[in-house]
Amino acid sequence: MTKKSDLKHDPIREYIVKAISFTNDYKNRIVQVSIGIIVILFAVYWLKGQAEQKEENAATSFGIALNSYIEAGSDSLKRSVALADFQEVVDNYESSKAGNYSKFYLAKEHFDNANYNEASILLNQIKSKTDDIVLQSYILNMLGNIASNNGEVDKAIQHYLKAAKLVQVDALSDNFKVNAIRAYIVNQQFDKAILILESLLEKDNLKYTVKNEIEMLLAEAEYLSNN
Repeated sequence: MTKKSDLKHDPIREYIVKAISFTNDYKNRIVQVSIGIIVILFAVYWLKGQAEQKEENAATSFGIALNSYIEAGSDSLKRSVALADFQEVVDNYESSKAGNYSKFYLAKEHFDNANYNEASILLNQIKSKTDDIVLQSYILNMLGNIASNNGEVDKAIQHYLKAAKLVQVDALSDNFKVNAIRAYIVNQQFDKAILILESLLEKDNLKYTVKNEIEMLLAEAEYLSNN
C-alpha cells in the first residue's frame, strides 16, 4: 500500500505538476506578448493613418491656396489672400510636401518683387529639408535666376546646370539648360553655349517652341562668336 509520504514526494508526479504549471505560465506569457504586439501594431497603423490624414489635409489646403493664387492674377488683394493661405499651410504643415511647395510660392513672390535675399532664405530652407527632386531642381533654377539678377553669372550657370542634371524630366531639364545657355552668352562663353545648343538639337523629343528658341539662340551665339 502506497504511503501518503511516498505520494507527496513522487518525482514523476512533481514533474507533471511543474510541467503543467510551466505550460500555463508559458501560455500566459504568449497571450501577454501577443496582446503587446497587437497594441504596437495598432499604434503603428494609427500613427501612419494620422500622418496620412495630415498629409492629405495639407495637400487640400495647398490646392486651395494654389487655385486662389492662379485665379488672382494681377489682382493684388486676391493675391495677398492667396499668399496668406500659403503661409497658413507653412505654419500648420511645415514639414509636409505641401508645406515645402507653399514656401516655394512664397519665395517666388519675393523673387517677383525683387526681394532676392528673402527669396534665397526661403529657398535654402526648403532645399535643406526636401528630397523631392523636381522641387529641388526648381529651387536651383530660381537660385540661378537670383544669382543672374545679382550679376553673379558664373554662380547662376552652376545652379542651372545642377538643376538640369538633377531632374529626370526632359522638358524641365531642357528649360534649365536653356537658362544656362543664356547665361553663357551673357558671359561671352559662346563656345560652351554652342556646345550645349548643338547637343539639344540632336534630341528627337524637343518641343516645337523649345526647338525654335534653341535655333535662335544658336544663331545668336554663332553670330556673336564671330564678331
